[in-house]
Amino acid sequence: MGHPPSNGKPVFCYGSLLWEPVLKVLLGKRPSARAAFLKGYKRYRVKGQRFPAIMEDPNAEGGGIRGVMFEGLEAWQSAAFDEFEEEEYEKRLVPVVLPKLGEEEDALAWSHVGFGKDAPLPSLEGAEDATAWAYIWVLPELLDTALWHPAQDFIPYQTEYLVMCDRFVRDELPEELYQKCMEVGSGLTELRLSSSRGTSSSIKHAEELLAEKCSQGPAWANLMRIAGMGNAIPLTAAVAAALEAKNVARIESLSTEMVPFPSDSIGASTAAKQSKSRPRVAPRLLVYVSSNAGRAA
Repeated sequence: MGHPPSNGKPVFCYGSLLWEPVLKVLLGKRPSARAAFLKGYKRYRVKGQRFPAIMEDPNAEGGGIRGVMFEGLEAWQSAAFDEFEEEEYEKRLVPVVLPKLGEEEDALAWSHVGFGKDAPLPSLEGAEDATAWAYIWVLPELLDTALWHPAQDFIPYQTEYLVMCDRFVRDELPEELYQKCMEVGSGLTELRLSSSRGTSSSIKHAEELLAEKCSQGPAWANLMRIAGMGNAIPLTAAVAAALEAKNVARIESLSTEMVPFPSDSIGASTAAKQSKSRPRVAPRLLVYVSSNAGRAA
């Protein structure tokens, strides 16, 4: 049984959708967002998962959770959210409070503050009342008793989460939604660099992929993973730094890992010898960059 359609109403989000890279993989961009506070709920860890869930708390005593209210969503964007939030969630209309932020304050950044039982409540002076859809967890037995803390439960695993989101877009969305997502640059684009390629040409290629119109295929790439192994690690770092310095993209995160060395790059005889012993591995640098094209103010 699917979720009810949003019918133009805003959606309140409180977990992984508070991070712009996740939004860019799912929707191709960050929708218009307002800071929002949901009273009377707590945000828990889901057992074995990186994302949280919320449930009503009769003992909240005026407490609640920070999040954002996405407004002005197109029907396909709301439908993508519905597909992303599975049957363990029930979609309900809830009352939210919209605090008044300063001119320089960002709604997503505001929502990243105040996790845990001792988190201070936000100032709600001059706030507005609103109604929005929210995804409420319905299986309490699958929740940890601990509250969700993104610093330990999500952010360290954000890179693997983005890969999961990319798989979701490509493999699990209905065909019509998938095609719409591809039109606007959803998904995760990967640029694999080789030390045999020059720095200037690698930067140019990355810029083409991140441009609104790419002559080599897709319309654009909103979120890109730049990957370089072994001798290509300095090149990977240089390309990512250049994109940020030129204000083409923003570095969102980076990570390193050890991966098997490609057998086709070390020769058949060497590969045959290594097949009988411990596999050869090499370090790889992964840098996630987010296009500045169309970045919401």
